[in-house]
Amino acid sequence: MRQRRPVSSDVGRGAPRRALRRFSSLLLGLGLSTAHAPARALESVLAFGNPAEAASGGTGVSATLHYFIGNDPLSARQYQDDWRGDYHPRKGLNLGLLSARAEAGLQTAGWRLSALRRTELLIESNRDMTDLMRLYKTREAFAAGQRYDVDLNYAGFEAKGWRLDKAWNWKTAGGHDFSVGAGYSLLEGNRVRAGTAQGSFASLGGGNYGYAVRMDDAYSGKAYPFQTPGTPEGKGGSVDLGMEWKTPQGARVEAVANDLLGRMRWRDVPGTVANAGTGVTSTDANGYIVYAPALSGRNARRDFTQKLPPRWGVGAEMPWRDFYVLGSLSHQQHATFPLLALGWKFAEGWRIQADYDLRFNTYGFRLAGSRAFLALRASQRNLDEARAYGLTAGASWMF
Repeated sequence: MRQRRPVSSDVGRGAPRRALRRFSSLLLGLGLSTAHAPARALESVLAFGNPAEAASGGTGVSATLHYFIGNDPLSARQYQDDWRGDYHPRKGLNLGLLSARAEAGLQTAGWRLSALRRTELLIESNRDMTDLMRLYKTREAFAAGQRYDVDLNYAGFEAKGWRLDKAWNWKTAGGHDFSVGAGYSLLEGNRVRAGTAQGSFASLGGGNYGYAVRMDDAYSGKAYPFQTPGTPEGKGGSVDLGMEWKTPQGARVEAVANDLLGRMRWRDVPGTVANAGTGVTSTDANGYIVYAPALSGRNARRDFTQKLPPRWGVGAEMPWRDFYVLGSLSHQQHATFPLLALGWKFAEGWRIQADYDLRFNTYGFRLAGSRAFLALRASQRNLDEARAYGLTAGASWMF
């Protein structure tokens, strides 16, 4: 019997390098303005918004961009294609991550109103499921007697909307500077895909397979058989909290929590629930036992609430003369993303920084001046073979 195609998610899939070029073009336009780009103690592969930044005072406009795509087992390009090439999965949890955020807004007197666009996708699979997916994609033979535990979870969405932040700042007599902020994002969903697959799969030899798998999939970009036409839509929001602390000696600490109480309420989304297995038996006319696969389930449009996984991050920067060291730790779902950096303040208002992301093994480079900042990262220079790459950029103009 033939194997059932493993499920995959493609929210945000397409042309990451074209997106990078568009982001770079926008950055060049921003860099022409007179701006001030504040340094951040929190560096991460995840896209964060810190509402405490609105406490910088004055009136002005700002824009930031963040784009990162990465995965554990192979190059980002092959992850979206045929899974051929250098394959190096983790023993436990394997990730596929897309984190993209574009934001532009106006701030005054500790308030900031921003237009926001987000694309988020997180795929989590165990080692067996990752190996199974590669065998299927590459059309390689399954070893007879091999058993795989299927455990796959994925959730992604695209949304646009507005974010309102309020920040407060106070300074102590000893020269310490504290800022705290809170924000709320009101989102309108464009696309969603979320689902799970759990069960087991075994190669019995001779082209025969045994399996028992349950799959649940909701995808706004697909029309399953026997479904009536509809118009998927989503609405929701989330809460953000943040703080910044600067010492008289120049050290700084930053902490952010995003998507607290985050929910997206989707309606009219195509979905399927399926149970597939080979444990059905019958007898033929001669009394021999016949094993046959069974498939049951339901295709239907559904209304459901998608819980946005909270993400948090904390970073600290310690100066030494014209140099500084920086460390940060961020977290989402079941994954943690540590990062280490070393920087040099080589001129008034200018700094250059090199960092290393320990989860996807990417190397980062950041240049910040009085007009704008740009940060690039990749696991290697050849993006066709890189497991992960991305950029962060921004600028602000205070009146």
